[in-house]
Amino acid sequence: MLKAKRSIITSLAATAAIFSALLLMPKGGQQVHAATINEINTSAVFLKQQEYDTCTLCANVMMLRRAAILRGDSDWADITEYSAKSTLWVWGAGMHSSYTYRNMHVSSGRFGYDVASELIALLKEHPEGVVAYDYDRPHAILVTDYSDGEFYIADPAHHITNGRVKASEASIWLLGAEAYWVVDSPSLRVTGQKTTQTPEVKSVNELWKITTQGGLNLRTGAGTYYTTKGLLPYGTTVNITKITSVSGVQWGYVADQPTTGWIALSYAQKVVVKPITLTMSSSHDTLSLGSSVTVSASAAGGRGGYQYAFFVKKSTDSDWTQLNSYSSTCSFTFRPETMGSYALKVRVKDSAGSIKGEFLRVRVVKPLENNSRISTSEAVTGETVTLLGAASGGIGGYQYAYYYQLPTDKSLRSIRSFSSVTSVPFKPTALGDYTFTIKIKDSHGVVVKKTFKVVVRRALTNTSTISANNIRKGDAVLLYGSALGGAGNYNYAYYYRKTTENKWYPIRTYGKCSKVTFMPSNTGEYEVLIKVKDSDEAVAKRFFTLTVR
Repeated sequence: MLKAKRSIITSLAATAAIFSALLLMPKGGQQVHAATINEINTSAVFLKQQEYDTCTLCANVMMLRRAAILRGDSDWADITEYSAKSTLWVWGAGMHSSYTYRNMHVSSGRFGYDVASELIALLKEHPEGVVAYDYDRPHAILVTDYSDGEFYIADPAHHITNGRVKASEASIWLLGAEAYWVVDSPSLRVTGQKTTQTPEVKSVNELWKITTQGGLNLRTGAGTYYTTKGLLPYGTTVNITKITSVSGVQWGYVADQPTTGWIALSYAQKVVVKPITLTMSSSHDTLSLGSSVTVSASAAGGRGGYQYAFFVKKSTDSDWTQLNSYSSTCSFTFRPETMGSYALKVRVKDSAGSIKGEFLRVRVVKPLENNSRISTSEAVTGETVTLLGAASGGIGGYQYAYYYQLPTDKSLRSIRSFSSVTSVPFKPTALGDYTFTIKIKDSHGVVVKKTFKVVVRRALTNTSTISANNIRKGDAVLLYGSALGGAGNYNYAYYYRKTTENKWYPIRTYGKCSKVTFMPSNTGEYEVLIKVKDSDEAVAKRFFTLTVR
């Protein structure tokens, strides 16, 4: 009878379990259970990497363990590096970017500029956590949750306290992470009130100074019952990475190699170390293509011994390009090869490995172009040559300077120094070949010049003559056409009129003839005109008076 009763109870329990499972069955038929935050944060869930290069594998395994607990798997502890490695890991290459393990599908992605906001959004959808990876370190951690304005993580590194700790205690700078893994399916959830468990051992990164005159024992463990490893002299400053309390006494773990061990912090004083602050600046926020921008950084706080690394990313790119290895040099000069918007980033790392990063943007525009021109390529002495400055591209705020140079000059002669004036007149006073130079400077001091050649010759001069100014009726007078200067290749034209008339009469129209005979038909006073025209169509006139009696 008792056996039958147990059978009924077992049957009822099984029916209830099946009904409960149906209630939790999502669309698609995959069963998803829920667990509390405390259940997925127990110390047994978290692991330390088994090999020096399996941090990414270990972080994924911890994420899968938490996902399995949320799904209701009772054998979640069987998920280990060893059991999962053949599925998640490729020898010589590392983690798969996506994989399926125990019907849990995992995929990877890249963070953008605002890592914090993206992480918060991912954690809302993925209570099992997000694996974050920093290529610069390189190292991976599991981000467990975001609570009370802080990120919490589990770090596979052995020197970090096991379990859920604040992100500030991680061995990488979380907001500098560049890639992540999440469980795509199934969709998981947590139940119950989320609580934060205070670990027995707290991970820190602090400096402490020994204050006891006789020095302080360094022990193999946290407690006076552990053996001593040596004595730290008075005034010694040590790096404490873990703190725990034993029987009301606070103990700190000294991480300075080779003097690792535990000390009683009652005989030491904490050295206040300000957080790292980083100031970043650039020589330009806008520059023309072909120019360079110098990025400078200045760090303060932290542990000193700063090392700087510089990175660049164009707005159209998804990945950062590291411009240099970490070094003590706090500035870097970068010359963009294409136009567009660039983000420039600097990371500073102190002697304790703490990292701080900042970035700024610069814009690269069209190069400065000199579009200047000149009014003529040929001129005569006394004629004005106009220099016209014009520019495009560059950074604007253009300034113009004007110069000339003769073949005998060893350097440029200034017509007008840099100013905003775009039109300058110049009158050549000497004959010869002039070289004019117009320089343009933008607001960043970039200078582009343009040169022009101008041939300056003597002005066209009419040197024509007449054989006589007084003749008798019936006699002839000779008119001689001649010229100097101008463009050469002269043509001559000859005219006359009586002084009592306004109308001119041609003796001979334009031609090469430079000698013409003129015989007036009547007595009286005459005016004779000889015109000279050069190949540039310039005309010079000369008048003569002639008396016929």
